[in-house]
Parts: sequence; C-alpha cells; structure tokens
Amino acid sequence: MTTGRRVRGPASPTRSGGSRKLRMQYAGGMIRHLGLQMYGGAVPAIAELVANSWDADATRVDIAVPFGLSISRRMQIEVLDDGVGMSFDEVNEAYLVLGLDRREKGRGRTTLGRLVMGRKGIGKLAGFGIAKVVRVETKKDGHLTIFEMDFGDMTQTDAFAEPYEPTLLHDSPTTTMSSRTATERA
Repeated sequence: MTTGRRVRGPASPTRSGGSRKLRMQYAGGMIRHLGLQMYGGAVPAIAELVANSWDADATRVDIAVPFGLSISRRMQIEVLDDGVGMSFDEVNEAYLVLGLDRREKGRGRTTLGRLVMGRKGIGKLAGFGIAKVVRVETKKDGHLTIFEMDFGDMTQTDAFAEPYEPTLLHDSPTTTMSSRTATERA
C-alpha cells in the first residue's frame, strides 16, 4: 500500500554561502551493519569496489595495497579505474542514495552493454569494510568532484539521522586529472 508520503528520497544539493554541498540520508546504524558486516575484510571490500568499476565501464582497474607496512591511520588502499565518472549531480542524486538499485530503474546494462553487477545500491559502503575514511575522486565532462565520507561521523547515532554531508574537497572544472574515479583510505 502506498500512502503518497515520501520518507526519504534522492539526496539533493543544498546551498550554503554560495557553495554546493553533497548530502546522504540514512539511519545511523545502517552504515555499521551494511559497511562492516557485508564487506568486512579486504577481499570482499576490494571485490565490491572492482565490481563498481565494472559497472562504470572501466577497462582498467589498478589496486594499490601497501604490503609490508604496519597498519596505521595514514595507510591508503587505492582502487583506481578508468571508468565513466560522475558529475556532481550524479554523485548527489544516485551515488549518495543508499539502496538505489540500477536494475529496478531499468538500467540493467551499462553504456557498453555490460550486465550491471550492482543490485542492492550499497556497494558504495564497501570501503568501510577496510577504512574509516573513504575518499572518492570522480571526473565527468572536465568537471572534478572530490569528497570524503567519514565512518565515525556517519555512525554517531542509531536514530534516524539528519542527512550526512560528505566533506566536499573539490568541485570545479579541471584538465589535470585522468578519469580515475575512486580512492579508499584506511
């Protein structure tokens, strides 16, 4: 039964002091359960990030893991791909919407005709299986968007939280970055 009432919908940009913001909406405990329980450990987390690259039509995925070093807060595990990037609006209206299923929206194939691997709309949380901070860098049509999502900030409460606003680090035209799309940081 539908009531016509919309509890949570696609995230939308807000304006504060003339700058754009990114917004993610969720219940706090959900990030803990989905990020850690579904993608706990390096193998499932990295496998999901590679699947995300596949869904972005990447033909190359580079994974950088610092072997032989002691685990520290500054350690970085990077998953870089040459897939189709996202615009600021695509990040806000699709990537940051938890549970958005591309298959349900009639997009079961990528632009190159690949079958979409993602099906639950939660693969974006995979990085939290191995990292406290997830940094995403994406470029589309010459516009670079970089933002970070902090696991601690996102899981402060189990209650239905205020929308989470990832830290926007860069939002402007560029000609210097390749079309690599994601970095995960421990």
